[in-house]
Amino acid sequence: MRAEPRFPARPDRALVTILLGAELVPITARLIDVSRSGVGLIVDEPLPFRAWIKVAFGTTIIFGEVRYCRRMGDGTYRLGVRSDTVFVRRDPDAALDASGVPQRPSPEPVVEDETGP
Repeated sequence: MRAEPRFPARPDRALVTILLGAELVPITARLIDVSRSGVGLIVDEPLPFRAWIKVAFGTTIIFGEVRYCRRMGDGTYRLGVRSDTVFVRRDPDAALDASGVPQRPSPEPVVEDETGP
């Protein structure tokens, strides 16, 4: 029996980033479910048990640990990630797409010319 309930997530794209050696590797994922302490994801390649990863979707960024990685019948992998730190942006305009880029660009900053006459 699970310690806490899982809630299905609408199929939502997420961006997983993992540190492999000295390189940050981005991996596209699909969010399956969420609970108070973690998330379930589907990815195309296996990730190591206990690897620390970052998961970004919508206005949320989660840092956590891979607790399991199971191969599915269709060749994808089901990940269970225990969340350690969760950040939620309150500004819906700051939502990230699956590439980690804001969905709506921020307005250009105003730069004033201080050179004067």
